[in-house]
This record gives sequence, C-alpha cells and structure tokens, in this order.
Amino acid sequence: MRLSESLPEKLYYELHPAREAGQAVFVPADCERLCAKIRRVMTKDEVDALLDRVAAEKPEWIDDKHAREEHFRKTLADGVSGELVRIVCSLYLKKRELAARRRRLSSGDERTMKAAERLIEDELAFALGIEPGDVPGYIRARIGTEE
Repeated sequence: MRLSESLPEKLYYELHPAREAGQAVFVPADCERLCAKIRRVMTKDEVDALLDRVAAEKPEWIDDKHAREEHFRKTLADGVSGELVRIVCSLYLKKRELAARRRRLSSGDERTMKAAERLIEDELAFALGIEPGDVPGYIRARIGTEE
C-alpha cells in the first residue's frame, strides 16, 4: 500500500486488535525493529505452563532498589510477555511476604506491577478467554498469591 502520494508503495502488516473492532495498526514489513515485536499470542496451555513455571521458580528479588528499577524499566520497555509475567509474579510474591510482616510494597514497585499488568492483560485475557480486568486475579490464583 501507499500511505501518501509522495511515498513509494510499500508492504505492510495489517494488525487488528482483538478487543477494538474497526481498529487497525499498519507495520512496515521492512522495519526490523517493529517486526521483531510481532509474535503469536500464547495459548491457554502456554499461559498456564508459564505461570506454573514462574510460581515454581520463585523469581529472584533484586534487593538493590536502583538495580531493581532498572531491570523493571528495561523489561517493561521490551514488552516480552513471559518476562512481564515474571515481574508481576515476583512483585505479587514480595507483596505477600511483606503483608505477612504488615508492610507494603514501595510505591515504585506498586506502579511497576500495575504497568506490567496493563501490558499483559489483553494478551492473556485473549488467550484465557476472560475479561482483561480478570487477568490479575487469574495470575494470583494460579501462582498461589491470592490477596
């Protein structure tokens, strides 16, 4: 397709968000940076297996606040679902640990958890056949960190 008369015709991937009827995103097929982010959506079995793996691994907590923030920032920017799920699970587990001592996550960690949840909600909701708002509860139930 040609986006304007002044530009040459180019090949684009046309993507349609599952929950936004009538919307479309066009990604230039020759843009490696953007095409590298296109991947298939996980299946329900893959999501469940990932959550089971993460729960069994008990993700490592980074004690150094600055190193943890940098790791979280990089992971959020990369947008890889598996890594985002690991962050969410790590934060859920830390939140549960702190709650047992009547303490709370820092506001920065809480913001990171919410940001990561937002990034994975649509994909996991689609894969699981549930509403996006139900995804955090599904994750907590699956990894055993019900609040």
